[in-house]
Parts: sequence; C-alpha cells; structure tokens
Amino acid sequence: MPTLREIRTKPRRSYHKAQDAAVLPRIQALVAKHPTYGYRRIAALLNRELRSLNLPAVNHKRVYRILKNNDLLLERSGFDRPERTHDGKVIMLRSNPRWCSDGLEFTCWNGDVIRLAFVKTLKRDYVRANPLLDAETVLSLIGGWIEDYNENHPHSG
Repeated sequence: MPTLREIRTKPRRSYHKAQDAAVLPRIQALVAKHPTYGYRRIAALLNRELRSLNLPAVNHKRVYRILKNNDLLLERSGFDRPERTHDGKVIMLRSNPRWCSDGLEFTCWNGDVIRLAFVKTLKRDYVRANPLLDAETVLSLIGGWIEDYNENHPHSG
C-alpha cells in the first residue's frame, strides 16, 4: 500500500489565510515603526490596534507566519555568546527599593555622549532605531521614549 507521501504529487506549499493580505499592511507599518520588536510584540500591538477597531484578534503564530513569508522577521542574535556565570548575591532589605540596575552610554552622531540608568530594552528599541544627531536632540526624545516604554511598549512588567 502506498504511503501518503507517495500519493501526494504536488509539493507542499506554505499555508496562507485569505485574511493575511488584510493585516499585512498593518504589520508592515508596525515593523517600520518598531524595527527591533519580535513577532510576539508586533502581535500584541497589532491586536491592540484591531481591538480598538472592534476587529477580531490575530494569533501570534499567524503573525509569525506572515512576518516570515514577507521576510520581516528579526535576525536571531545572541546565540554565539559564551554563557556568563552569575555568582554574586543581591539582597534587598525591603521589596521594590529600585526599579533599575542597568546603565547605558551611547554616542550621538556629532560625538556627544549620553549616559543613562535604564534597562537594555531602551537601547535596543529606541536608541538604535532613532537618529542621534546631538545630545540636545536626544535629551528631548528620551522623555517620549520612557513614556512610550511605560504606556505602549508590550512587556511583562
């Protein structure tokens, strides 16, 4: 008796839903606005947008497939880094006394240097995705970045 593979004459094509074309422009706009976001964050923003328009939500797997089929996925990174051992101890006398323990420094295009104490996602999602002309311009943008991170940026916190 022949197997299913032997019976199938046409090669398998990738799966497409008819509604994919309707959400693709929205996804492309979100990726253009947030070029460092992965498929789960793009799905969260897309569904927030769709809910505000009383349209049905989209599964994150579908967003992944649409991104993949249109070459919009982020490149995978961080897989060649050596594993770091965390052998230190952090002991807090009370809960929630600080909200951040990360610092970052970046150089503007004119050579000015900005130093901040914030989480790495600020650098990944805002610093790398915006023009850094000079310190004055960047300092005027930081407040909006922090507000966007706290109000709109999909994250578990």
